[in-house]
Amino acid sequence: QGSNPKWNEKFIFPVHFPKVDDPCKLVLRILDEDTFSNDDFVGETT
Repeated sequence: QGSNPKWNEKFIFPVHFPKVDDPCKLVLRILDEDTFSNDDFVGETT
């Protein structure tokens, strides 16, 4: 993978908000996975 990752995956996340009137935000944070060091931040979306 390295510096040429493939992003051809789809994910479905069932999300249940407590109340319809409450403002809620879903934040997805993407990290790479490293075996011998800390995982690196790749991106984030809301």
